[in-house]
Amino acid sequence: SNDPGIVTNVEYGQEWKIKKEDISDWMYTRGDKIYGGYTIDPLLVTYPKEEADELRAKLVR
Repeated sequence: SNDPGIVTNVEYGQEWKIKKEDISDWMYTRGDKIYGGYTIDPLLVTYPKEEADELRAKLVR
């Protein structure tokens, strides 16, 4: 689900504008593609191969 779980001051679909320099690691999805989320990369070696390959196919680099 894309519904916010931890934060309570936003709703699904709500847009925010922030400065690029305020982002440390970001991730968003569009369709079945994942943009950003670069901290995922080093974790992929710990995933089962099939799961890692599936996730790699979704990552936009």
